[in-house]
Amino acid sequence: PFCRPNHFIREWKPNDARTVLRKHGNNLDLICKNLAGVKRRKSSLSENIQRKYAPQIAGCAEEQRIMQFMEAYCLEHLELYGIRDKFETMEVQDWLQNASNEMVSTMLDYNSEYAEKHGCQKYWEWVFATQIVKVRKNAEEAGIKKAFACLKLNRERANTISVKFEKNRIVEIEQEFGVESKAFYIDSPRIVDEFPALGFMDEDSARINLEEMLVPYRNNLSMRYRFFNDGGSHSAFGEFPGKNFEKQMEDKESNVEMQKMDEVIRRFDAELVEIMRGTLKFEQAHEPLEFSDPDYTESFKLRNLSTGAKAISLLQSILHYRVLREKSVLILDEPEINLHPEWQAEYARIVVMLQTELNLHVVITTHSPFFLKALENAVGERGMGERCHYYYAQNVDGDAKIEKVDNDLEMVYSKMMMPLLDMLRVMPI
Repeated sequence: PFCRPNHFIREWKPNDARTVLRKHGNNLDLICKNLAGVKRRKSSLSENIQRKYAPQIAGCAEEQRIMQFMEAYCLEHLELYGIRDKFETMEVQDWLQNASNEMVSTMLDYNSEYAEKHGCQKYWEWVFATQIVKVRKNAEEAGIKKAFACLKLNRERANTISVKFEKNRIVEIEQEFGVESKAFYIDSPRIVDEFPALGFMDEDSARINLEEMLVPYRNNLSMRYRFFNDGGSHSAFGEFPGKNFEKQMEDKESNVEMQKMDEVIRRFDAELVEIMRGTLKFEQAHEPLEFSDPDYTESFKLRNLSTGAKAISLLQSILHYRVLREKSVLILDEPEINLHPEWQAEYARIVVMLQTELNLHVVITTHSPFFLKALENAVGERGMGERCHYYYAQNVDGDAKIEKVDNDLEMVYSKMMMPLLDMLRVMPI
């Protein structure tokens, strides 16, 4: 949530404007119904007017402009009921004054700190289904849920990002450094079933849609397009701590970067053909994305691939569409679950290759001693032992304890292997 925070401002400020319009719009609807002498309210048409004016109001930085848009909104609402001539009545003028005052207060008091907290709160609520933290029955303060998360980078300057929760709500937030890279999260290769439509898009559109699929907080794309296509304008609202850290979407890769990526993709595709025999058909424009195997006459629909083939095709897609770039963050949640044992070793080797080629930040969780060993071997082959760290998570009295175990992997292997050894002892072999 700390990456590209201006995105939250652009998205949530129109939402807040519409919330105010919805709140007061219901009252205006009743006033219009009574003044027009009609039996039923025109609720759906009223909501359309709210959607039209919310982004325009959100783009205003001055009180006078907000007041002008509120007046225009009111007149259009009256016209919906055929009573534009009732604009000067006391009921309508009182409504306009109250609604405009709240809208001015909400929009002009809207600052970066509020947007940051609001955006982060929505993000965590979505990811954790509002259960951000938990409380044990023997907690010192019964019924109070507390958690404090703190990340520190650059010890010399003591730059910090910190978030404090109480009762699953953010009560304190601090951001002293910028997060320039998005974190892409893969928990299941089954999202590949949604990829055929990418074949009908240009590369930029495909990349944007693919990025949306790989972040925990997935935005409603149709709503985003509506915000930016309805004539509304958005101005800049304040600056966050860590000035100049936000990368612009419009930044284009240099020729050197493009050539480097092309070479990485070429080598990567060659590796995948060796593993899977086939490859995704990216070159066919305006046709659904499919998988081609030279041993078969027809291409395979992505829905019909095994989950293992989908897992590897997913990596090929995010590389081909340049979702992964230099220093991107890639989070893989138990990737071995869908992989044949032989493919586990290949997958580990591919991930390590991508890390070294693009200097990625990769976080991998696993319960498999075999996949862990495959990663360890791949890291050793690439001579990058100093850049790879291992952490062991365990439950200690109901709390999660995570410790660095770079020098104690034998302990990790023994704990992971114990259930398997217990089963082997009773198997008839």
